[in-house]
Parts: sequence; structure tokens; C-alpha cells
Amino acid sequence: MSIGRRTMITGGLAAAIGLPYATHHGLIPENPLAGLLGDKVGTGFEASNFDGTFNGTRRLEGKDIDGIEAIFRFDITPEWVRSRWSRISIVPAAGKLQGMRVPVVTGTRPDDLAGSLTYYFNQKHQVRRIDFQGITGDDAPLVALMARRFHLRPVPNVGNGIYISSWNGAPLNALRVVQAAPPEIESQNSQLQVALELNWPAAHQGMSSFFQRQLALIR
Repeated sequence: MSIGRRTMITGGLAAAIGLPYATHHGLIPENPLAGLLGDKVGTGFEASNFDGTFNGTRRLEGKDIDGIEAIFRFDITPEWVRSRWSRISIVPAAGKLQGMRVPVVTGTRPDDLAGSLTYYFNQKHQVRRIDFQGITGDDAPLVALMARRFHLRPVPNVGNGIYISSWNGAPLNALRVVQAAPPEIESQNSQLQVALELNWPAAHQGMSSFFQRQLALIR
């Protein structure tokens, strides 16, 4: 990927991290998970170079990702996250979950994603929630993956862009895609804003209060 293209994508990443969602979880300086993360714990995204590399070696948005299928999985471990990103933010969540938040860019095509990706682990270091907030230019591959892997379906009577799957009669997973409001970065890769939350069905914590409020607003 050229420096020019990577600079544009990194700019898109910064815009995605600046979405309203980024303000509803505070960062905490110390955390029980920090010992597991070792020297990879950081405040997030503050030390990237102009071309998107980190200290001239590893890129801010992590190692190359083999498609969006690789990041939306519940078999990911803290070690997997730590091995791919140079800086990881630690964020709290309800139900004794602890999040590892990283910046992610899956590529430079219109259907790639750029934004903030958070894996929430329980005390056994098992993923129990995955959250993505970001941008894309074409949501079709993401929607197809969510339908195939997590059984998300369009919500009737609310228009396009809202997809939900339920567990025991309650919403468990949700995807919301809306047109990005100007002025966004002038790029075909940033035309749509994406909010996604996936929850492990047997974890009993259900959907986050943040996403429950979002769904309540559109019903």
C-alpha cells in the first residue's frame, strides 16, 4: 500500500475514532487486564507517524488483516490482539468484562473497514463481546458476513441499515449502517458510518446499554 493511500486511510481512521461512540467509554490508566497486556498497554492512538507506521516499525492499525472475517470471531485471545497492535487501550464494561480497543484498517477498497475495534474479555480471557465503530464505502460484504456467521437480519419497518439477531427473545447482536453526515473525509471509503455489536449468546450479559438505547431510538 502506498504512503499516500495509507495516509488517506489513516485519516479516515482518525475520523472513525472520533465518532460519538468514542466518548461513551472512558479509558482507565490501570486495570487487572494490564498485567496480561504487558508493555503493549497504552492510551491508544497518540504516537503514530505521518504514514501510519508506529515508531517506524509496526503500523498504528495493526498487522495486515486477512479480510473482515479475521477480526469478527469469538476465538480471539488477548495474545492474538497483543501480537498485532502496538498500542492497545483498556476500556471497562458492565458484567466484569474488560475491553482491549485497537484501531483497525482492513484495506483500501471501498468495502474495507476503518475504525475502532474492541474485544471484551471475561476473567478467563474469553471474548464475550465485539464492538466496531467506524466507516466504510460499501457495507455489502459486512452485511453478508453478519447474516452468514451471526444470523443478523434486517429489521422490518425501520428502513435500510438496521440488522439484528436475537437470543431467547431479546436482541443480542446488532449492526447499524447510516450515511455519513458531511463534512466527512472526501473518499469513497468513508461514505457510511458503521456501528456493530456482537455478543456471545451464553455469556448472559446481553447487549450493552449503549446499543440498547440506540435501538430504542429507531423503533
